[in-house]
Amino acid sequence: MNTVERIKLVHRAWRYRLRTEPQEVAVVRRLLRKGEVAVDVGAHRGAFTYWMARRVGPRGLVLAFEPLPELAQYLMSWAAEFEDRRVRVFECALSNREGTATLHLSGHHLGAATLEGDTDRMGPPIRVRTMTLDACLSNLPRPGPVSLIKCDVEHHELSVFQGGEAMLCSDRPVLVFESGNLVDGVKYCGPVFAYLESLGYRGYFFFGSSIVPLERFDPTRFRVPAHENENFVFVHAAVTDRIGPAVGSLGS
Repeated sequence: MNTVERIKLVHRAWRYRLRTEPQEVAVVRRLLRKGEVAVDVGAHRGAFTYWMARRVGPRGLVLAFEPLPELAQYLMSWAAEFEDRRVRVFECALSNREGTATLHLSGHHLGAATLEGDTDRMGPPIRVRTMTLDACLSNLPRPGPVSLIKCDVEHHELSVFQGGEAMLCSDRPVLVFESGNLVDGVKYCGPVFAYLESLGYRGYFFFGSSIVPLERFDPTRFRVPAHENENFVFVHAAVTDRIGPAVGSLGS
């Protein structure tokens, strides 16, 4: 990775922190600790991967999954600069089975690629390798359990979590992910929420600088643009004490 590319990566990471997804980046930065393991599913150009690597430090580990060859190679060139090998990149899509699948692009916008076939943003298809998170982790040396997962896979998140069910039950990582919005995207987020709740997780949505339990959502009270209703935090019931002081006050 040359100097210009390195500057662009850092600039993009700061743009996400300050403007694009400030609440989500804040959760990742505040919840991760030195020496922990984090997973970035749908890593794209590494905006979240960058902050994860900064937080876990040389004794931690970040696993970044990106199915698009162009972006995966870009991330690999960056990760190679970490002599301590704290970032490991996988050129594959995470799902609930291993094999291959069709990834659909949305025009020239690489960030909207999806494995789901019921989208109205269908673009040029490419075949990509798929893995499950459980299979990937089964023989992978790591310093400890997975502490946090960020997932942005354009409505394929249920399959991603199903493919990591054993790890979700054993490691109980905090989940930060994008799904359908709470007003009219229930067909996407509803099944995901139900599945995670069956595993003992409790969900929260973002509202300003706070996160609010999902059961308190009221569209007449929490008035935000639809796209700001698409990101969520799920925490296992056994570790809910971690979320309050780390993120800030919960909505009342």
